[in-house]
Amino acid sequence: MANTDSGNVSVLSDSTNTVVQSVPLTDPYLLAYDSGTGTVYNAETGDLVEAFNATTYALLSGSPLYLGAGGGYIGEGIAYAPSTGDIYLAGSISDALITVGPVPTYPVEFQELGLRQGTLWSVTLNGTQESSIAPIIGFTEVAGSYHFRIGPVPGYTSTPTFGLVTVPDPHQPINITFVSELTSPTPQARLYSVYNERPDLQAAYPDAFINFTNYTELVSWAGGVVTGAFPDSNATDLAPFAYWYALMETYNGRPDLEAAFPDAYGSLVNYSHLVNWAGNVVTGAFTDSAEPTLAPFGYYYDLMNVYDGRTDLQAAFPNAFTNLTNYTLLVNWAGGVVNDSFFDSAYSTLHPFGYYYALMYVYDGRSDLQAAFPNAYTDDGSYLSLLVWAKGVVTDAFVDSAYSTLDPFATTYEELG
Repeated sequence: MANTDSGNVSVLSDSTNTVVQSVPLTDPYLLAYDSGTGTVYNAETGDLVEAFNATTYALLSGSPLYLGAGGGYIGEGIAYAPSTGDIYLAGSISDALITVGPVPTYPVEFQELGLRQGTLWSVTLNGTQESSIAPIIGFTEVAGSYHFRIGPVPGYTSTPTFGLVTVPDPHQPINITFVSELTSPTPQARLYSVYNERPDLQAAYPDAFINFTNYTELVSWAGGVVTGAFPDSNATDLAPFAYWYALMETYNGRPDLEAAFPDAYGSLVNYSHLVNWAGNVVTGAFTDSAEPTLAPFGYYYDLMNVYDGRTDLQAAFPNAFTNLTNYTLLVNWAGGVVNDSFFDSAYSTLHPFGYYYALMYVYDGRSDLQAAFPNAYTDDGSYLSLLVWAKGVVTDAFVDSAYSTLDPFATTYEELG
């Protein structure tokens, strides 16, 4: 019910005829309802039509959305035509109906990340399915909330697989990450798997893989877990990608980093520059308050800092930021550097974290260690057990041919193991 000159519209219960909600509007006058989208339209006594959601009572983004005829036009009647999406106004200074619509529509875009070029994928939004071999699938919808589902792609898993999108939404496109079932998961996919099994996280950060703000808060939560800020049962699951959660937790709380490396979540180039910054922090190139948070994962930032500035390494180990196989080969190369297997100008930069590169250099060449400590690159428990083994080597608890390679970093192994 429009309460003229009151500044609000009253919502009445159809069972009790009592007011259950008061919706503030600039100038409530004439109302029309679109049952298809659940939108209420209010024709003001002036030249505008406002619109609000009949369920949430929230004004639609940009409301008032519809311009009237102008020039002192005063509406005397309003009607909505669901077949055309038009809104009609009858006015006091015109002998004809004024068509205000059609109702505006907004783009909804989904972008795939991780599929091989030419792979067919699909999205179903609001009951309509679209398929493409292109990276982006687009829809057009009127304002509202819609469920979507990502179609299965043989050999891949997607993150997320379903969700709810609010239209309009400035965070476009919605990223859908595909991971080959034959490769290791990404930090994002690992976090999604934890989130998907935790009702408490879903309640604390609703629609986190659709709502960007809630997603960054979820990442910050993961950063707190892996840095030991608080205990959590999923700490071991998140540990293999601790370097990512810790760095992005730091990034989320720093406007200076967000300005220097915009969209580091979506831009690999800016993410690599952010890692470069972290590498300088952990190696002491400059002082920053984030050093205690980042230092435990300094081996990653240090190495990727070197990688980011070396075209020869990028050519030899392409996509090492996202390809686990090439990352392990890059670590192997770093192990050769700190072990003096060959000379490289990066020696002094890599040496502070040489204990990691040397150990993984030995691990990569030893099938017995790979069997004893499987997936040490991605399984934190295996890596910690490998550190204990290295401690045993350098403290002469047993004899092993890796002694000469590991001994230069004996003090670190004794501390960590």
